[in-house]
Amino acid sequence: MSFSEKNGSFASWILRWREVSFFFDSYIRPTLRVVFGLFGILSLFILIFLYGFYYSSELVHPLRLLTVCIVWSLVLYEILSFIFTLDSYASYLREHKVEIAVVLVVILQLLFEDSIESWITSSQRRTEEAVLLFLSISQITLAFGGFAHFLRRARMSFGKVSPSLVMTGSFALLILLGTAALCLPRAEAKPIHLVDLFFTAVSAVCVTGLSTIDVAKDLTGTGQVVLMVLVQLGGLGLMTLTVFFALVLEGQVSVTEKLIVKDLFSQETIGRAGSILKQVAYQTFAIEGIGFVLLYLSFPKDSGIPENERIFYSLFHSITAFCNAGFALFPKGLAEPYLKESYFFLSSIMILIVFGGLGFPTVNQLLKKSKVWEGSKYRFSLGSKLILITTLFLIVFGWISYWILERKYSLQGLTWIDASFHSLFYSITTRTAGFNTLNMQSMGVPMVFVSLFLMWVGASPNSTGGGIKTSTLALSGLQFYQFFTGKERVDVFGRTVAESSLSRASVAIILSFFIIFTGVFFLVCFEKPLPFLDICYEVVSAYGTTGLSRGITGELGTPGKLLLCFVMFVGRVGVLTVLLAFVPKRKPRRYWYPEEYVVVG
Repeated sequence: MSFSEKNGSFASWILRWREVSFFFDSYIRPTLRVVFGLFGILSLFILIFLYGFYYSSELVHPLRLLTVCIVWSLVLYEILSFIFTLDSYASYLREHKVEIAVVLVVILQLLFEDSIESWITSSQRRTEEAVLLFLSISQITLAFGGFAHFLRRARMSFGKVSPSLVMTGSFALLILLGTAALCLPRAEAKPIHLVDLFFTAVSAVCVTGLSTIDVAKDLTGTGQVVLMVLVQLGGLGLMTLTVFFALVLEGQVSVTEKLIVKDLFSQETIGRAGSILKQVAYQTFAIEGIGFVLLYLSFPKDSGIPENERIFYSLFHSITAFCNAGFALFPKGLAEPYLKESYFFLSSIMILIVFGGLGFPTVNQLLKKSKVWEGSKYRFSLGSKLILITTLFLIVFGWISYWILERKYSLQGLTWIDASFHSLFYSITTRTAGFNTLNMQSMGVPMVFVSLFLMWVGASPNSTGGGIKTSTLALSGLQFYQFFTGKERVDVFGRTVAESSLSRASVAIILSFFIIFTGVFFLVCFEKPLPFLDICYEVVSAYGTTGLSRGITGELGTPGKLLLCFVMFVGRVGVLTVLLAFVPKRKPRRYWYPEEYVVVG
């Protein structure tokens, strides 16, 4: 056969292959896609059944066979999609990295199935658990592959829905899913009332930490994992994670998604939405990973907690500390005697709280500034400067206040080093985190008032915490200074603050007072008699998503618990965001009425 004949035969073969690929893509792939989707739903139900319900050991074998069938269907679907792709193979591999990785992981699991099971069995000595764990790995891998397919092919289309409504709705949806997950039989160590599970889900998603149950005793390991996932999702935001995975899997985001990210992180333009989102996600996982290692290395040896549980404890507290949630798995929280003197462990908690409360943009700028080769050239934005200065002021203010005011109360009997350390810890944790190393009920009245102020201010914008935010307090102080000095504008660090920012700060403060006063009034009227100061402490703690309590959370009735749920939700999502979600945006007016002065003050 001549060279030209070989070329002609090869071209003919390529043409026929393209026809086969086109036939597969047009007629076979849609059917396989439906089957794959059904298997994905079935896989989700199996995961829920495995971890949500108790079942007999007789079901393990059928479940295992079903899972293997589902996993092989995934592998077959991906292999066929690769073989009959209409694009070049290099392009397909480049655009489907996640799916390829999932298939490789599944194939490796199946090839080394016996080795993995024997290793798990030898370490835990329970064959049933080994089988379940292996099934779970395959299921979770399959679920992630299905999630990748869903995001790649089902584009989010919110149309004209406002980003505020999307954000509010995503938190509400997450709360409902979290409540349903906590209702599963294997999540509860004992029967828990529905309103208490709802309260716990709201507190976790809103990263508050207030709880009407003992999460260490009343929730099983499954329930505590659900709680940890809710805190993580609540800290980052469901929409943030969804758009992030869409960005990672597709390499780009739509204009609608960019608008949502712009609104979520208060950016002026949508140009850098994708890069900001990646920074937020990578930053969060990196800091929580480092925090996990530090907590594990500094875990008190005399705690009596088994070695394998320390890993989960370290991960749980790293996530809850960075997300400023305040949930702890220790019976007395961080007030356990073996934790009080563990300065390394508590210092790691404090660092995580501060990083989580500063806000993602500020932490990102801090990291860039810390780089030796380019740090000297990098300049903080005006917002980050105000946040850093205000945060430092509040930490020092709370530290000194607690040290002085609590000498005869909760600090009594401690050495000056211990008193100084725990005062600093309380100052940092009060604004949003909610961990406690001392008895809150023994706190004196003067420090309670200072705590109300710290919790009301809360964390910084675009962070995992609540409150009116540090930048709001800073702008209010600057506006106050401008008024008394007779200046026409608010100038600071060589910049003029936008009027819209000043107006937004004023509205946020007024609305926060409205929510807090309404909450206190409701509890006073509709709850059983409780100390007024404790009620104020509880409501402000819920609004600031702090989570500290003077011991009355569990004593509240259903109306009081539901009210605190509302206050926590508004405090986490933001009063303005919730209002903007339901109030239609008015068209700008092109006329003005005559101006008239009104006597105030």
